[in-house]
Amino acid sequence: MRRIRWGLLAALICGIPAVGQSPAPAPSATLPVARAYTADVSTRSAKLLERAEIGHTIELRVPGFRLPPNKSAADLVLFINGLPMAGLHPSNANIPKPAAPMPAQGAAKVVDGKPGEVAKSRVLPTDTSTFQFVLVREGATLKAWERFYRHPRFNEYNIQYSLGLPDQELTQRTKGTTLELVRQRRITFIWLVTALVFIGLIWLAIRTDIIKDQSTHEKRPYSLARTQIAWWTLVVLAAFLHLYVYTNEMPTLTDATLVLLGISAGTFAGARLVDQSQAEAQRHQSTVGSRGFFYDLMSDGSDRYNSGRNGISVHRFQLLIWTLVLTILFLRYTLRNLDMPKFDDNLLLLMGISNGTYLLLKIPENAQPATEVPAAPLHAQQPTANMNAAGAGATTISQRPAEDDNGPTADLPANVDLDPNAASNPNNGVG
Repeated sequence: MRRIRWGLLAALICGIPAVGQSPAPAPSATLPVARAYTADVSTRSAKLLERAEIGHTIELRVPGFRLPPNKSAADLVLFINGLPMAGLHPSNANIPKPAAPMPAQGAAKVVDGKPGEVAKSRVLPTDTSTFQFVLVREGATLKAWERFYRHPRFNEYNIQYSLGLPDQELTQRTKGTTLELVRQRRITFIWLVTALVFIGLIWLAIRTDIIKDQSTHEKRPYSLARTQIAWWTLVVLAAFLHLYVYTNEMPTLTDATLVLLGISAGTFAGARLVDQSQAEAQRHQSTVGSRGFFYDLMSDGSDRYNSGRNGISVHRFQLLIWTLVLTILFLRYTLRNLDMPKFDDNLLLLMGISNGTYLLLKIPENAQPATEVPAAPLHAQQPTANMNAAGAGATTISQRPAEDDNGPTADLPANVDLDPNAASNPNNGVG
């Protein structure tokens, strides 16, 4: 009951029908009744179906079944909860002909293929048709299975099987059985591996310089380019492992996936070249050091020369935001469609523009801005002492106008005697 409530809640949020509930009306009660069995192809034995998995072979037995006119067994498809599974046709069908003589009572035994040997576990009425289906997810059946894989956390479903043509059911539905898409231990294993890889990346980021910038500072700051390539590597790896476990086949990397990895790798390579070209410069990564993970990713170091700025740059912020947005779209597409994402070319172009802008503006980040150096003020020259011809103790100066920060000063009077004993000196000419 709890699982049903969560399924209905997810269906309301995502706008997807809850496949655990039958979305189609029940077929007419006048149709033949179908019963589901699990078929063991190796021994050609069968027992009532209680649980099935992807890859298993199930067998439907329908007493009194008749094909519609101009139809063959190859036209039949398997129905699950009233929904036609397009492309899932019988791998083996046995429909008795109506004209064949049938005993009034009793049962005919089914031969397992060997002359004179009778299968012990299969004794069927003569008018019972049998159909075997292999629950595979490949080729034409991929589209039909999508509705069951849109919410992989709901791994088990209560399933009713029936038989029919692509546009109508021809039998009543079987009793409810369990369909397990993926074994729970495989799901637990893949999420555990993903969590360990993520925790390992965080540990390496803290204890090593794997995503830190090239710097001589003791506390090296985090690099936006290195963080981005490590992030996309983790996202693609998690999606790849997830798809492999759920589909039991090797996922195909789409063009969008390769473009995203290529953009992040190209950005990392370009940023590394810029850093090496400025190895002799006074780089802000070496003078300031780390000031926090997100601050390092969004700061261009402009606050080194202007204390009124915080260093957060809009082009770095844009790159970080678009990386997070595409990550959400990437994972959502993978979980809903069980396939690597296929993005619009313009969306990938936008990501490329953001990374290219970051690279172009990274070049002048470590170029110290030119500042105007104010000219030194002109101070009054030291007076030049001259001996007065009238007396040896008299000192006179020839003074030029001096300038200070407020403009020229008043001219000093000529022949100013700087001797403090001038008033008592008879040779100074002052009486």
